[in-house]
Order: sequence, then structure tokens, then C-alpha cells
Amino acid sequence: MLGSLAMACASSSTPSGEVDRGGAGGTSLLGDGGTAPDGTGGTAAAGAAGTGSAGGSSAGGSSSGGSGELTEPPINYEPVGLGDPWFFGAEAEVSAFTLDYENATGAKSWNAVGELRAIVDFPAAGSKAFIHFSAPWDSVANAAIPMNLEGRVLKASVRVASSTASGGAQTYSQSTTGWIWVSGDWNDFSSLGTWHDIELELDASADPRAVLRFGIQLYANGPGSTEFVIDDIRLEPNTAPPVELDGGVPPGDADTGGGSPADPDAGPLLDAGGGGLGYAPVGIGDPWSFDTESEFSAFNATPGYMSNTTLGTVSWSDGQIHIPMTFPAAGDTLEVQFETPYDGNTNVADLSQRVMRARVRFASGATATGGIQGFSQSGGWSWNSDGWVDLASLGSFADVSYDFSARATNAASVQRFGLQVYANSAGDAELIIDEIRLEPVP
Repeated sequence: MLGSLAMACASSSTPSGEVDRGGAGGTSLLGDGGTAPDGTGGTAAAGAAGTGSAGGSSAGGSSSGGSGELTEPPINYEPVGLGDPWFFGAEAEVSAFTLDYENATGAKSWNAVGELRAIVDFPAAGSKAFIHFSAPWDSVANAAIPMNLEGRVLKASVRVASSTASGGAQTYSQSTTGWIWVSGDWNDFSSLGTWHDIELELDASADPRAVLRFGIQLYANGPGSTEFVIDDIRLEPNTAPPVELDGGVPPGDADTGGGSPADPDAGPLLDAGGGGLGYAPVGIGDPWSFDTESEFSAFNATPGYMSNTTLGTVSWSDGQIHIPMTFPAAGDTLEVQFETPYDGNTNVADLSQRVMRARVRFASGATATGGIQGFSQSGGWSWNSDGWVDLASLGSFADVSYDFSARATNAASVQRFGLQVYANSAGDAELIIDEIRLEPVP
């Protein structure tokens, strides 16, 4: 989730020839976040808070979920004015939220105990559903009116009533004219059998003063059906003290919204001060140091087009992503990729002054030969690659680098980038990723 395969390598072990790339597709450890489609904004009224029963959620925590009480929980904060908090005590409150899909089907409903329920059928891994609130629509300007949610935390009290699909849920926001995607921590469906608060610090949005949409993404790692229940959604004040890194960069990985610290093993990622980044991130979630499992939600791990590679169970451990793979034959590939934000027409990001650096190694015991390299697709999904490193030389961590300005067909409009593992023979391998950065061109 294409043009020709170009290898920049003098080694005889590198692949040769051209491969018809086709689409991305495939499975992922977590949801991929930033490919959600653009929208036209919400025209539905937000509904009146406090018009009926909620069935139990307090403004700050867990919910009893459908107790039948006909009184709404008290609010201990000043609402933003968009209709929040939504306790779904009346059916009109459900109309404020839209249920959209990518390769999925379903429906939302309301019940009298104060719950929004979404039943979604996921036909395959990578299928998604979005329960979201869109910014008010200016019919004269024919544009959404951005929402200023600076200093707020999006919180939702949710549970999974039943699920035959594997996957998970995460909060998200989209902001600025680029509809840039930022997501909160990942929550497996299997962990949501009882009421939990899932949240996103909206200050981690690309621009918290220009939010165009926020909500919850449901992402399937396998086919099946899921009944997802929301007791309430709140926009609470952020009580955490503000933290700034060097140059006023928002804390942590903007893609997770969690403010995770920089990886202490990151080497050049840290500046001499030992705490801030040595550069300003692009604003699409980088750098990804994988201090939390949810940070991998921005990436897809998938066999390459027309490849018969078998992807094993992707896992996270101690700040590293482990991706096992089996290559049936030479020429098979596996890609770890990031899709840039969707602007309503295509995916696009200006990386003309950036170098992707990925700190990787292969686990011992690999039986396949081959290597790994950086790649990008841009300018009509034209494929480019560079930075080949033999698999056999990566028994310990080293950087794989890809200079967008030197290699991308159009580095100002990159649609997808990442790492490709290419097999020169059949066998097994396990790629371990410690971090991925988008550093300025030296």
C-alpha cells in the first residue's frame, strides 16, 4: 500500500534487469496511518452534549459502558465548542461522526445506553475503517474551517465487543492543507475486551491549530469482522508540561503522538547536547526510533510486486523491529515502506533536501544471499534505488543510506520510500531495524 527497478551497485551480487513494480499491498505489523483519503469535511451538526444518557463514562477515565443510567457524567473541563464531549446520550451525537472505509464494509449504530457501535467486515490484511469528526465546512469558501485544538488531548473510551479479525485501533489527527496524518499509540483488538481509554496528544499534530479531522482508525492485520464500541469521545486539556527539543521541535516522534525519547543508541541522530535532535524533522513522523511498538504503524512490510516472498510474524522488542522472511527463489524481494501524506489526489512529500538513513542488521543464521538498499517512488510512481549493502556484511548494525536529491525521479514529490531486501538465492533471513531517519543532505 511502477516504474523500473534501478540498482546503483558495482557488486556482482546485486540484482539486475527491470521489474514491473505494480502496487504495494501486503501485510503490516500495525496500521500504516498516513494513506487515509482526503475528505470534504463534516457538515453534520455535532449534536448536543448532555441531552441524554451516556451509560457511565467519566470525563477522565473508564466507563461502565451501558449501565442504563439516564444521567450523563459531569464535565470537569471547558469544551472546545465543537460539540465535545460526545457521550452519545442522544442519537444526534452519532451523526457528528462519519464512518469511512478502505477495502472494508460496515455500518455504525447508536443504542439507548449511550454507545456508538461500528461493525466492520475486513476482507484482508491492510483493510481499514475510520470513525472521524471533520472540521466545519465553509460553503462560501468551499473549504474546511481548521480547528484549533492546541493544548488538547483526544481521548476515547472504547472496547471491542467481538472480533474474528486480528488488528488494532489507534486515535489520529489530520491537519494543515496537506492533511498530514499523525497517530496515537496502537491498541490490539485482543487487548480491548474491556473499556480502555485510547488517546492522542493533539499538540503532536502537524499543526494543532489547523486540525481538519480527528478520530479512530481500525486496521486489520487479517480478515474477519470486528464490533467496535465507543462510549465517549472527549477533547480534554493537556495537563502534561510542555517540552521542547532543540530549535523548538515538538517532542518525540510526531507520528505516534506519544513524545517518545530519542533512541540513545542512535549515534548521529542525537546532537552534542545529548537530548535533542541535531536537525528539524520533516514533519511526517520522522525520526522513527521505534522506542514504542506503535511507531512501526507508519510502515508496511510487504513482499514486492510479483514476488513470492513469505513474510513471517513481524515483532517489536527493545526498540527494534524484527521482520523474518523466506525467499523461494532468487529475485524475490521484501519492502519496508512509508507512504507519504495523501493530499486528495496523490501521496506527496518534499524530500529534496533529505537523506534517509536506516540503522539495520540481519540476524545470524540467514540462509539466503542478497542485500538491502533504500528506494523511493515519485513523479508518477517512478522507482529509484541506491545504497546497496550485502546481507553478509550486516551481522552488526550499520546505516543504509538513500539520498533523495541524487536518486529520486522527483525528490520534491516523493510518494513512497523505504527499504528493499533483494534475494540473490533462495533461503531465509531476518531483518532487524533499529531506526529510520530523514536527515538533511550534508
